Amino acid sequence: KDLSEKVDYSLDWDLAADNFKRWEHHKEESIVSYRDQSHPSPVTNTKAPIHHTPWWEAMDDSAESFLGKS
Repeated sequence: KDLSEKVDYSLDWDLAADNFKRWEHHKEESIVSYRDQSHPSPVTNTKAPIHHTPWWEAMDDSAESFLGKS
């Protein structure tokens, strides 16, 4: 946190820590579905989109598939 205050790169460290705690909780709930969660960016505060297919079933990991363009 101290170092980030000295550089021109804003980051919400509290949000990053909260995201990590939620990620750990989701991982404990289900080792298979924790990747299906969405978290806000600590830089932009924009929430990532939920993937259209559960991670376990998604065999195509291309950007086109993720964005629904295939």
